[in-house]
Amino acid sequence: MCQLHLSKGAYIDSLDLKGYTPLHWAAKTGQISVANYLLKKGANLHLKSKNSEDCGKTPLHFAAAEGKLEMCHLLVSKGAHINSLDDKRLTPLHWAVKEENIVETRKKGEDKLEIVKLLLSRGANTNISDRYDLLPLHYAAKRNNLDIFQLLYSKTFTVNLTFLHWAIKEGQIPVATYLLDKGGIKLLENLNLRFNLYMGDSPLHTAATNGELGICQLLVSKGAHINIGYSRTPLHCAAREGHISVAKYLLRKGANPNFQCRGDHYGYTPLHAAAERGKLDMCQLLVSKGARIDALYDNSHTPLYTAVMNGQLSVVSYLIEKGGNLNFQITKANNVDFGGTPLHFAARQGQIDMCQLLVSKGAQTDILDDRRRTPLHWAVIRGGKGYCTIKEENKIEIVKVLLSRGAPTDVLDLYGLSPLHYAVENNNISIASYLLEKGANINLKYGNSPFYRRGYTLLHSAAAQCQLDKCQFLLSKGAQVDALDDKRRTPLHWAVNETERFIKEKQREKLEIVKLLISRGATVDVLDENDLTPPVIAVSKRNFAIAEYLLKKKAIYHPPKKENYRVLLKDLINSYFTIEEATKTKIYSILCNLACRESNDLKSICRYVIVNYLLEKRANLNSKYGDWALRFFAAKGRLDNCQLLVSKGAHVDALEDKRYTPLYWLRRENIFVIENTFTEEKQEIVKLLLSKDSPINVLDKDRFTPLQYAVSERNFAIAVILLQKRRIYHPNKKKDEYQKYCYAKPVILSQTL
Repeated sequence: MCQLHLSKGAYIDSLDLKGYTPLHWAAKTGQISVANYLLKKGANLHLKSKNSEDCGKTPLHFAAAEGKLEMCHLLVSKGAHINSLDDKRLTPLHWAVKEENIVETRKKGEDKLEIVKLLLSRGANTNISDRYDLLPLHYAAKRNNLDIFQLLYSKTFTVNLTFLHWAIKEGQIPVATYLLDKGGIKLLENLNLRFNLYMGDSPLHTAATNGELGICQLLVSKGAHINIGYSRTPLHCAAREGHISVAKYLLRKGANPNFQCRGDHYGYTPLHAAAERGKLDMCQLLVSKGARIDALYDNSHTPLYTAVMNGQLSVVSYLIEKGGNLNFQITKANNVDFGGTPLHFAARQGQIDMCQLLVSKGAQTDILDDRRRTPLHWAVIRGGKGYCTIKEENKIEIVKVLLSRGAPTDVLDLYGLSPLHYAVENNNISIASYLLEKGANINLKYGNSPFYRRGYTLLHSAAAQCQLDKCQFLLSKGAQVDALDDKRRTPLHWAVNETERFIKEKQREKLEIVKLLISRGATVDVLDENDLTPPVIAVSKRNFAIAEYLLKKKAIYHPPKKENYRVLLKDLINSYFTIEEATKTKIYSILCNLACRESNDLKSICRYVIVNYLLEKRANLNSKYGDWALRFFAAKGRLDNCQLLVSKGAHVDALEDKRYTPLYWLRRENIFVIENTFTEEKQEIVKLLLSKDSPINVLDKDRFTPLQYAVSERNFAIAVILLQKRRIYHPNKKKDEYQKYCYAKPVILSQTL
């Protein structure tokens, strides 16, 4: 077939989709005759593969890796590069000894030994390291072929502890034994040095981790230290993995059962390691040898706490029987569980069996952690929807276990919340119902919290968050409908407190909550600390439908529909504010804003009536918020209101913080932006202000006059009105940007004049 393709002009070194040439395939599969033919026809012996997994391999790499002895002889005889590197910096010698994920036959193992001999005889370098700084001898240490290891060992310049680590880690006892027997004085002198690649472990650590008793005995006989270690000792390793025979041997040889690690695992003892992994027999062995039951790991965790954290029931039970403190509290300040007991942790993690075991052994249910939370707090908190994956039925069972042992229900944590507060906030209605059955106070107020308003009850919170279902549930369980928070506000105050733009999509539900509260006896005219009632708050937040409903419930008046706003605002002024108070607060701004709403009902009814009504009540037009009215109505283009205010003595030259007069405020609503859109009514406002000697040459904070704005924004009709008053036009030469526009249309302006 190869002959046929080549006779048809096929390129002999072409790459297939996998990035292999025909010679690569022949070498990989051991096709001697095909390889011979391709080489005779000029196939490139040194061409590297382009495959993503085997990138950079030559035919000799493939033959050595697959154990093809005859192919290796052929390629070497044809001049293949012995020390060629692939993209992982592996030579053919690396691949000849590298462990593959296959079960090698005895024949293949023998062939690989012969391949190694062949490569070494042709000058293969045993001291070339790959990209991980590993030599062929490292890979040989992992293989179950002592002959290959011995052959390479004799050819390697530097033999150090890394080879011994590799052999022990992979369980290659013959190789490890050979190294210890043949390693020489230098290797044995360094036997107790830590090897950084494996957490600072020595060879004895590695042997203990793998449970290699024979290697441990051999290492100790060669001088390895029993208690060597910084982050852990060999006994830690054996205890963690549950290797009893190794642990007994190490203890017999003097291993310290109370050795506490340093560094990142400060205080960690072998008993911690055994408890973490649930090795009961190991725990029993260590305790029998004098291991301390309450030794502290990281200044915070006892072995008992460590066992609870990992759900090791049998170990927990044993340690309690041996005197472990099941009410021990975490003492490290920066620990997430600071102040917590094992029961706190078990409740938080939803460990039902662990909670039952701990309380049956006498764990206290009323201990507070650093956040002033009891185990019951954590049982409820971690049951919130989307908060963790623990099933709600499991949390209910834990709550039942804790309450059966006298867990308090009304303790407020550092954030001012009780278990019932958390249950309702997290929508755990079933848990909340059970807590209420067991005596939890449904009217308990939130404490001093940065996240919740002080003095809230659950009904306050549900009403404020527009949660109708919660309101219904709480009222059905006896929540006080007129409970006062620290601002003397009832749930009804908070139900109407959200602004219209935030609750537009929930407007109907908000109204339903208001109706529900009133149906349960909520008082409509309770004054809060600012002497505001729910109707007043509803008006200030523009919740007019709710305000109308509340006013009807007062049964003082029953106005027709179109009169609701006027009567409501009069009620606001008459009943809750004097005019002097109104003009000293922002309620005056709210009233003016209501007067300028664009709805048909308000435009015809309220605009003029509200302003006139305020003036009849002798509102101070020139107070801090009083003189705001003229600027506001000028900006809105309300000629009738402006005339009324000017006639009542409103100042036309009043300056605010940015040095804007009412004349400047005409442009605040984009009146000066588009040419020829200045309505007749708005032009009349300009004339009105000028007739009262409104200053035209006052410079604002940007040093511009109204005339400059009019010209720069191409509102020539306004410029005409201003120039007819024979004011001097002083362009601001410091503002290049406005100069451009000020002089852009001189011809048009002159024609207009």
